[in-house]
Amino acid sequence: MTPFAATLRDKDNYVDLTGLAKVRWTTRASGFHAVRPLIKLMDGTFLVGDHADASTTTFLESEFTFAGLRWMKLDIDRVVTVDRYGPLGEASNWAGTPDLSKVDEVGFVDLIPGSGHGSGGYVNVASFEVHGTPVKRGRRALIDSPAGLHRARWPNGVMRLLPECKHRAGVVSLRI
Repeated sequence: MTPFAATLRDKDNYVDLTGLAKVRWTTRASGFHAVRPLIKLMDGTFLVGDHADASTTTFLESEFTFAGLRWMKLDIDRVVTVDRYGPLGEASNWAGTPDLSKVDEVGFVDLIPGSGHGSGGYVNVASFEVHGTPVKRGRRALIDSPAGLHRARWPNGVMRLLPECKHRAGVVSLRI
């Protein structure tokens, strides 16, 4: 088994995750597994945040803002953190302060490989909401956008992902 990552994007908009932008998710995790936020910047860089929800016996609904999170670069093909270590004595590879005003994709990641069948360890993301401000994409981004990705409109700056597809005032729900 390998680590797991999932991101979503809107074909017409980036999302501004500055200020009071937040994620609300319902998660369940077992063993040493943890659910962490994942973003893809306009330049294609993937970053994983230092917020983590882990080791819950039941589903846990939590929310957090992007303000103040620290980030590490992620090799999305292998789903592992990458880059060089910091100054002498600093055993981390924190990325600088990324520009969160135009984020291309938002999602979540579990950096630990699964154990296979049984209850050896897992993550379960039952719902995932991103509260941010839509920022129109340029014409080139629309032409270059790859087909086949899950897409959603962001009415009122909210994207909600639930097990079924529903449309309500101010919220779009997608099945993933």
